[in-house]
Amino acid sequence: MPGLPLYRVSVYASESEADRVREVLKGTKLYWYEYSPVFNSETSVAAFEIYAPEEALQDLLPGLYRAIDLRKRENAFYMEKVETGVGASRRVLSRRFLRSVRILRSRPLEEVLDEANDRSSVDLLQALLAAIAGVVALAGIITGSMILLVGAMLLSPILSPIYSAAVGLSFGRLEIAVRGGFSLLILTLLALASSTTAAVIVSVFLPGSDAVLGAARQAYTPHYIDLIIGFALGAAVSLAAVARLNEPLIGVAVAAALIPPLAALGLGLAFLDYELSLGSLAKASANMAGLLAGSTVTFNILRRLL
Repeated sequence: MPGLPLYRVSVYASESEADRVREVLKGTKLYWYEYSPVFNSETSVAAFEIYAPEEALQDLLPGLYRAIDLRKRENAFYMEKVETGVGASRRVLSRRFLRSVRILRSRPLEEVLDEANDRSSVDLLQALLAAIAGVVALAGIITGSMILLVGAMLLSPILSPIYSAAVGLSFGRLEIAVRGGFSLLILTLLALASSTTAAVIVSVFLPGSDAVLGAARQAYTPHYIDLIIGFALGAAVSLAAVARLNEPLIGVAVAAALIPPLAALGLGLAFLDYELSLGSLAKASANMAGLLAGSTVTFNILRRLL
């Protein structure tokens, strides 16, 4: 009947018991076929594939159990539910499309989960890189040097905790999500602390700071587009992880959304510029929320499609 669950039953029987299996199957009105599998064994084995709706199993299974002796090594019995209908067709088409655009490249999502678990903690090197990235980004803001800002983005290790937190939330692994979120908080605070400390030191020697602060206020004014950009970058993180794309390039894009606003926040705190501080904080928060949301939503979609 349409809409009922369909099951595939696989039976492996020795030649001496295959006739009994055939008799059981001939007494049903189910679709089945027989073939001869090739094993690294001299024992002759017959294999049967049967497709049965759920209500037919109560009559089919007892007969099959009586027909074969499962204590024999060559005999085996397997059963699994088969996806049918529009939902299954949609999933098949989705997988074909994802393969055609190279989103699927032989990487199971279980491997993504294991990698997220490995990357959810912060080590000393990552902590140092986050602190250095904050200082370099501050230098880029003060001097107006795009090269220094790009260098800070390259140094930042902030991609790993975002990746781990999003994967943990998508898979319902809260311990990974919490570790990733805590690691993200630590790296963020380190970048902020280093940039603030450096800005306090620079404030003693920086004449004409009004021009620098004015340019920073203009550059780091929050806007709703920050949330959209963060969401798009978060989606890129998920796609890059599953498709094995160029991760350093994605990491630079993610760092661009967080490290410069954090450095601008440090600059505002050092100079007690509340407008710059609040604007930079809002911009960094919007970018971070968008990153986590975009990555989590995309991982959830991929998990269902793959």
